[in-house]
Amino acid sequence: MRGSFGGVAVAGLLAMGCAGDTGDGEETCTVSTDAGRIEATIEGEDWSAEATWTEAGDGVQVVSTSADGWRFTIAAQQALASVEVGDLPVVIDLSGDEGFVTAYPDSGAASFSSSEGSGNLTLTARDGEALSGCFSAELVSSDGDVLEVGDGEFVADAL
Repeated sequence: MRGSFGGVAVAGLLAMGCAGDTGDGEETCTVSTDAGRIEATIEGEDWSAEATWTEAGDGVQVVSTSADGWRFTIAAQQALASVEVGDLPVVIDLSGDEGFVTAYPDSGAASFSSSEGSGNLTLTARDGEALSGCFSAELVSSDGDVLEVGDGEFVADAL
């Protein structure tokens, strides 16, 4: 059931800035949100919340606060080395092996994950304690419902 959640249209998620073209067919990622924020579109509707990041083993994890009925976790396994040495930007496949994004509805209904769908995350910069990036994904619930998240961007503060 694309575009709906429990019979109610899904409203706003993360707003990202992956727009433009590098000239070789690759999209560029431009982050313009405020520090400590995550933005995106969920099913085409704007969404934003506060965001933090932390180390998670050899990876990084970006988490949002709850806002407008949703909260998010973005995990990038094995990405910490790239972040630490400044080898950015780095592109991470969010379909499960390299990372994932999960959307949790405040209603307590089933979560949506890119592990069963698809998506990409681009970590663009680490400036002091802030980590920046862009993402988009097609998230799938255990019931097979699909949630489109696009134009996602964040400047997450370190925990």
